Amino acid sequence: MPNMYAENQPRGQYLKPPEHLSIEEFTVFQQIVRSNLPDHFNEAHLHLLVRYVDLVLELRRLGEWQSKIIAEQGVEALFYETDTGQKKEHPSWARMQHMSSEMQALASTLKILPDRVKATEARKAAVRRKRLDEMAEENPDTKGLLYNGEATRFDA
Repeated sequence: MPNMYAENQPRGQYLKPPEHLSIEEFTVFQQIVRSNLPDHFNEAHLHLLVRYVDLVLELRRLGEWQSKIIAEQGVEALFYETDTGQKKEHPSWARMQHMSSEMQALASTLKILPDRVKATEARKAAVRRKRLDEMAEENPDTKGLLYNGEATRFDA
């Protein structure tokens, strides 16, 4: 029997991407937005998400460039020698580090860090277990239907 209560609840809406995004940007935007619950993002997050998408794509490009350079010329190609003979890292390396830091800060602000998702899922599971335990206490008929904190259905 379908759950009429759940079916009649309003469904959350995913944030729509801006129209100016390229296909590649649109794809990344959708992956980020759809990997979270509907209504996780709102219009106020739009500019942050667009910047995050830009960083994702730029870091991909720099990573591909770096891999290509290393494959063709070796790791030494990522460093250069100054007039004084001092070895310094290629400017793109420092740029990647700065962009990674900015991306981490944005991910924290947008609450899309993997650790946060795991923690949220753990909290939700704990709430489900607590509700099931409360149900078992309130209704003695359900006690035999609970196993390991999860509802179990027995067919007669």
